[in-house]
Amino acid sequence: MHLATEAMAALVDNELSGGAAARARLHLGRCAECAAAVIAQAEAKTALFASSGPMLPASLLSRLAEIPFTAEMAPGMNDGVMALQGGSLMFAATPLPVHVQTPPPPPPSSGFGRGAFRLR
Repeated sequence: MHLATEAMAALVDNELSGGAAARARLHLGRCAECAAAVIAQAEAKTALFASSGPMLPASLLSRLAEIPFTAEMAPGMNDGVMALQGGSLMFAATPLPVHVQTPPPPPPSSGFGRGAFRLR
């Protein structure tokens, strides 16, 4: 029996309670495979926090900085609002009544069914 990956991560992050941490450390003293995995996780955490993050090309940063934060509206449309209704973006001259506004989207499905895809 081995430690779960989540338990290893919690141990490295000092998020296990005292009793759980003691049991995990006891297991690590007897299981070289889990001990090596915890050491690797700790090294990965140290490397991640020591890194400066990805470097973006200056050309991309300048292009991103040029994206406007506002847009000109057509004449007579300055008093309206943009809204989502039924998955479509629409313009309304006045705010939509509460009963017409789109409810928040459902949480994503957890399987490989409709609306999901598999990464390769």
